[in-house]
Amino acid sequence: MGCRLRSSDLVSSLRLLDPCRADKTLLMAVTKVRIRFSKHGDLRLLSHHDLMRGFERALRRAALPVVLSQGFTPRPKMSIAQALALGIEGRREVLDLELTEPLEAEEIRMRLAAVLPPGLDLVEAELVPAGKTAQAVSLWYHIEVPETRREAAAAELDALLQATQRPYVRIREGKSIKLDLRPFLLQASLSDEGILRFQLRVASTGSARPEELLDTLQLRDLLSLGGILVRDDIELAATPITRVDSSAHASTSNSNPESVLPDQ
Repeated sequence: MGCRLRSSDLVSSLRLLDPCRADKTLLMAVTKVRIRFSKHGDLRLLSHHDLMRGFERALRRAALPVVLSQGFTPRPKMSIAQALALGIEGRREVLDLELTEPLEAEEIRMRLAAVLPPGLDLVEAELVPAGKTAQAVSLWYHIEVPETRREAAAAELDALLQATQRPYVRIREGKSIKLDLRPFLLQASLSDEGILRFQLRVASTGSARPEELLDTLQLRDLLSLGGILVRDDIELAATPITRVDSSAHASTSNSNPESVLPDQ
């Protein structure tokens, strides 16, 4: 009896090598590429879940030989370093892909870029060692502050930067979580043009949310008044961590914007 692979259309469209050797090749990564991408315009309203599904469809159309996870529903081995919350634009987001064939980073970028929708752009790509995953250590954001509110915002920001603590209560699912925002704020500035820029530290337990920083500066309402929060960059650890992946689901992100921090 011949060897048979029970697979979905995803398996065939991603050009899995020999079906008879599928169980051996599903987890074999020959090439790992790290792609920096931007998500802007109307796509800032795309959820993280829908973004991952969109990349899966794009990988099928680009016919890239992506490594697949094991299980009844194989999924592409890809991960996003830091999930982007709904409504925030991203300028240099991080996507890691594992491939079963040796390809140049630029070829991968061009093939994938050709099938992506407007608002999802690939900025750059580089090959990275297989078996390592990106670890975010800080996040850069900016938002424009209206001229009529810049003086008050500058005073609030100055007070925050001089403080050693900034207690904050996060409400989630009806529960109150106490945390200190100040240790997560690495630096911040407000330009004469009204651009508020800030850098947030990412800890192993999570990070402060950008909207929480805006809240403590009395600026959170800007988001409901049409202001657009932008994540400009993700700073990665110089030495990536080694990933131990025993899950059957491979489309993941290493940090969730909804991470719950312990009580401070």
